[in-house]
Amino acid sequence: MESSFRRVLKKSKPILWLVIASMVGSSLSVFFTKNTNGGSSYVAKVNGNIISAREYQRSLAGIQAYIASMQQYAASSNIPFEFFLKMLLGGSDLSSVALENCIKSELMSDLSNNLNVQLDEKDLQDGLVKGLPGFLLDEKGAVNMQAYADYVQRLGITVADYEAEKTLEMKRAVVEQVIAAADYTPVYETADAEKQAAMKKSFELLSFDLQDFIKKESANKISAAELESFYDKNKNDYREPELRRMQYFVVSTKNNEQSVVVDDASIQAYYDKNKSSQFRVAPKVSVRRMVFSGDLNGRKKAEDVYGMLKDDSSQFAALVKQHSLDAASVKNGSLVPLFSRGSHDVEFENASFRLQKQGDISPVFKSALGYEIVQLVERVNAVEKSLNDVREQIIKTLKTRKAAVAVKNDIEFAIRMAKENDQSLLDLSVKYKASIVDTPWMIKDGEYKDLDAQLKDKAFSRAVATKKAGFFSTNNDYVVYFPVQVKESKIPSFSAVKNNVERDYVQVKAQDAQRDAVKAAKVLALRNEKTFKELAASTDARHIDIAPSFGDSKIDKLKDLGQLQAKLFMLSADNQVVEYAHKDTLYLGKIVSIEPAGDASQNKGLVSGAKKSKQGVLTAQAFIASLRRNATIDIKKEALNAYKRF
Repeated sequence: MESSFRRVLKKSKPILWLVIASMVGSSLSVFFTKNTNGGSSYVAKVNGNIISAREYQRSLAGIQAYIASMQQYAASSNIPFEFFLKMLLGGSDLSSVALENCIKSELMSDLSNNLNVQLDEKDLQDGLVKGLPGFLLDEKGAVNMQAYADYVQRLGITVADYEAEKTLEMKRAVVEQVIAAADYTPVYETADAEKQAAMKKSFELLSFDLQDFIKKESANKISAAELESFYDKNKNDYREPELRRMQYFVVSTKNNEQSVVVDDASIQAYYDKNKSSQFRVAPKVSVRRMVFSGDLNGRKKAEDVYGMLKDDSSQFAALVKQHSLDAASVKNGSLVPLFSRGSHDVEFENASFRLQKQGDISPVFKSALGYEIVQLVERVNAVEKSLNDVREQIIKTLKTRKAAVAVKNDIEFAIRMAKENDQSLLDLSVKYKASIVDTPWMIKDGEYKDLDAQLKDKAFSRAVATKKAGFFSTNNDYVVYFPVQVKESKIPSFSAVKNNVERDYVQVKAQDAQRDAVKAAKVLALRNEKTFKELAASTDARHIDIAPSFGDSKIDKLKDLGQLQAKLFMLSADNQVVEYAHKDTLYLGKIVSIEPAGDASQNKGLVSGAKKSKQGVLTAQAFIASLRRNATIDIKKEALNAYKRF
């Protein structure tokens, strides 16, 4: 294992192999550096290093975003979403998975720091570019620096922090790759796998289809006593679930808007209250910008140019062509068209909006692109729209609000009165010309769409279970529902479900017969008392021949049978029998012939690579698990609970 580590490190050159070797020799004991900085807003500590609330929230949001995308995919593909959720989370809840991701990242970051992982500058730059969304790159693959700065700002962090986090991610990846590549597979195991891959094998199968056994069992006479006995033992399986349904009607507030009158005083009051916010047109500026590199040389050069501009600001456009590193701004004379706050990085906007007069020059400042100087070209001050300009908008807003309030008041009054008599709800539906609709009978775990889904949740909520009327808003309308109607869960009588009982009884008997037939056939085959063909002739099984094939071949007769092909190719002698279940069919399989095919060395790279890839992943997972077991982890449960969202 040590030699494998050494070979990998000679190629990647980021870690001192002697340190890794010492860790291997001491049962992978890990040395951590304490870091107690970082403030009090954290959810856990790993060996003294904090996992901040922000890191945890980011991990949580990332998983939530992925789940949302998978939910849309599942819906469009008509695949149960629970399948994706179980595959992603296993038996864990979302918050636990997010926290475990943070803990793993912290362990690997700590390890990469202690091993002094260093990244080649070019590899680092290439990695940063590859990790960016495609819309930040131009047609030549170069990064649009302004778009890059805006993108990072929308993430809520600085460019420096973003690049530092990405660098740390790449260092963690290097460590994981080294760990995975360090896996050792014994020579004899690899040789055996290569030998097996170079062989052609043919097989024969026996298939026992449940439907054949059901037909046979259905032909047998079943007494009433047998059925009733079966029903008594399994009667709870026939329990009918509790059913609930509602009557409801929908009141649209839009229909009520026409009758609402808005006076001038209300319009004026709303305008006065909101003119400085809702009806304010933000200031805008247009500037020319000159960009220098972000190092000390760039700063010195920017200050020299600034000195020249203080004497003669009219040189700005000419000096841009000589000195600016921002190719995009150079092309259009360094002009940035009118913009408001929130469209560029903060430092650039602050410098631009501080300028008051046309031609003013900003001092040198540091932005996401480097050191900069900007010159004001035009300034448009903030203004407030006049009352006449927004009068119709205000009237519409006030009518909508007042109509909604009036409708809600009517509904609340009717529901209070409905405690004594449902007539108040009927009168309300007449007033608003709303039709009363019945939901279908619904079960608690049933899946329903749109409004029925919302009503089902209401029908099975505790409040509604007390037979109270209620309402809720959806799409700017109000849904008013009557007290719920309930059909209690019950076990039906034998006579009511006799047909279902007979069907289930036959199926159970058929399944027992199917399993017994497979068991008996397997015993006879292993004892060499009967061949597969003889067994097919004397039982309800079908015989299937599989022509000689390689393990990685696509075999048409097996393509729809899950893992049966893989299990067959694990057989190595004709005295072995494999048993396999797929849907309602049980299979027995055995080898007919084994044909060595050519030089096994031709498969060496493929087999070794496949085994190395799979085992390497398992090795990395085991290594990380060992780090976790030996780490001191302090989870701040009260903080974690406060950030749970799913």
